[in-house]
Amino acid sequence: MVLTGVVCTFYTALGGIKAVMWTDLVQMIIVFVAFCTLVVMATMEVGGFERVFEMAAAGDRLNFFNFNPDPTVRHSFWTLLFGGTGMCLTIYSANQAQLQRYLSCSTESVARRAIYLQMPLTFLFLCFLCLAGLVIYAFYSDCDPLLSGDIVKRDQLLPALVVRLFSARPGVTGLFVSCIFSASLSTVSSGINSLSSVVLEDLIKPWQPNLTERAAGWAARVLAVVLGLSTVGIGFLATNLPATVLQIVLSLFGIVGGPLLAVFSLGILVPWCNRYGALTGLLASLATTLGFSIAALIDPPPPDHRVFGTEGCYNGTDASNYTISTEHYSNWTVTTASLVARQRPVHWLSYLYYTPLALLVAMATGLAVSALTGFNRAKPVSLKLLHPRVWRLAAAGSVQVATVDDEAAAAEPAGEAGTAQSESIIPTTKSEHTPLNMELEFSSRHSAVHGTVDLMNQK
Repeated sequence: MVLTGVVCTFYTALGGIKAVMWTDLVQMIIVFVAFCTLVVMATMEVGGFERVFEMAAAGDRLNFFNFNPDPTVRHSFWTLLFGGTGMCLTIYSANQAQLQRYLSCSTESVARRAIYLQMPLTFLFLCFLCLAGLVIYAFYSDCDPLLSGDIVKRDQLLPALVVRLFSARPGVTGLFVSCIFSASLSTVSSGINSLSSVVLEDLIKPWQPNLTERAAGWAARVLAVVLGLSTVGIGFLATNLPATVLQIVLSLFGIVGGPLLAVFSLGILVPWCNRYGALTGLLASLATTLGFSIAALIDPPPPDHRVFGTEGCYNGTDASNYTISTEHYSNWTVTTASLVARQRPVHWLSYLYYTPLALLVAMATGLAVSALTGFNRAKPVSLKLLHPRVWRLAAAGSVQVATVDDEAAAAEPAGEAGTAQSESIIPTTKSEHTPLNMELEFSSRHSAVHGTVDLMNQK
């Protein structure tokens, strides 16, 4: 872990966003090829695709259509539909690392093509992830490795499977290790670069507006080092958390990403929302998601994962271990049954619903506070910051709006401003939709968004 953090910090601090993106490309190729190869090999080892799906169906692992509307059910059709949609919106619309990549493209159309290109690849990779879970079940269906003592956390299921199947084959376990390291390096380096850019743009530059480019570049490098070391420390703390890594990550995305998505949505879709409404909505949604997560930690819901069997764990050499395991399994089953018999409290809300909940709370609070504080009539709202569907809504709501031409005219010297011709505030024809169809001078506006000017690359 320390080595991973040091390597990420080193090349992120020296190379900036360019180094991060090129290394991410290489690392993701390694992850994709290595993981897919390992999953296919493991599938063949346990009897092939047909055998894997037969065992999954027999063990009720292929229940795609659980339409239980209870929001406290951790995974159902509805939680995955609405909660998963909110999670994807957060990742693609309100994630600093993702926005950095969009704005690193030369034009808006290039960024759009990059998104369309990654969609089928992401879908294919998710299919392999699901297949990996089915392979794990097929291999351990008659002996739960957690109850037998082979592993201590469910995060270790896949590494344990690789070791059991391929320890005698040279290079295969190393392929898995390279996959793990590539994935971790990619994620950590992206986070360090994004955080350093946000701190520099939002905290340091407003405090030191006369900061030179050279000083800003060094500040970005120092921030990358400090944040990288902090990430290593947080990684050690995360090893002591009871939940799985995936659940922790998705919960954090819902707790923090949901309010961020809500603020972006308020700004894009609600032209009359003012800064007081946006800030209050952000704080209210953050307090709501934090409250639910803390309550779930104090009074956690019962585990909803289906345990494996234990009949295959017994042999003549480890009878004592088997006795302990079955006793633990019996106690766990009784405890789970008693918890399920309770009336499910509202704070057991599925973690996938954190993002939609934050969005609803922020929208309602932001609109209410904006109404109480006079809406947003004091200063013009740039059309390029609003969705085209709400342009006319903005005009109907008596909100001052400014086109790109208006902003350019306002930025011209006084002697030249009088020559600028006035433009219609709300375009009336498709050809006049210049704020989006002309790509908003995409590459020239990079410095207006967090992290889009890569100061780390400057020499």
